[in-house]
Amino acid sequence: INGDLISGKLSGNFNLSAIGKLEIPSRIYDRHGIEIGQIKIEDRRPIELENVPYHFIQALTAVEDSRFFQHDGIDYIGIIRAAILNFKAQRVTQGASTITQQLAKQCYPELKKKRNLDTKIIEAFLAQRLEKNFTKPEILEHYLNRIFFGSGYFGIESAARGYFGKSAGQLDVIESATLCGLIKSPSRLSPRSNPKGSRKARDHVLRRMHAEDMISDSELTEFLKTPITLTDSKGQQNSYVQEMIRLQVIDQIGFESAGGGGFKIY
Repeated sequence: INGDLISGKLSGNFNLSAIGKLEIPSRIYDRHGIEIGQIKIEDRRPIELENVPYHFIQALTAVEDSRFFQHDGIDYIGIIRAAILNFKAQRVTQGASTITQQLAKQCYPELKKKRNLDTKIIEAFLAQRLEKNFTKPEILEHYLNRIFFGSGYFGIESAARGYFGKSAGQLDVIESATLCGLIKSPSRLSPRSNPKGSRKARDHVLRRMHAEDMISDSELTEFLKTPITLTDSKGQQNSYVQEMIRLQVIDQIGFESAGGGGFKIY
């Protein structure tokens, strides 16, 4: 393991200000303030953690990181458990990345490009650095606004609106479990393209919530019988007016700024 590489990366290349930097679509409004379109690279609508239901946090931690509120960025118990299960299966069936480690990987593309022992160790040290500089609620908020949920939706608010036609604050337990079930493989498990796989992943989340005493026996039985109900998928309609505005704005400030700068265009 290259110790100089790790210490150099942690001290230099990984500026923690990147945690709060998000690409936010610019939105086009008519003269009455009604949104009529977007210019976007990623479909994202950041929200504050206080607007996320508690049962969503329960579903997330149950399936992704059950010791999130206890560890310092690295779940040593989870690592040992995953190693034992992988040894028994003679293949990699379990991961042990914490929510904080996942956030670190999402924020720094260089950690995703090449996955090896060095990058895993850098990711772990960086997670501990994040834990020292951010509170647990801040880490959760950054994570939920950044994570990909499939079908082009980035962040919990865009996913809630895209799949269920409602704000994240209105999500029920079943919808929360559905979204949390997508995180491991969002493109493959999207309920729009793979309803069977999505339901299986949702049911796994519900069983994890039951195992963590977050839902009762009767609730688990009832929830497992409930189908996933999505809002109608409506493709974005690019009107002539919207398209002309889009082209003018891109010409003036460039696509990167227009698509990720979060401008309000009237």
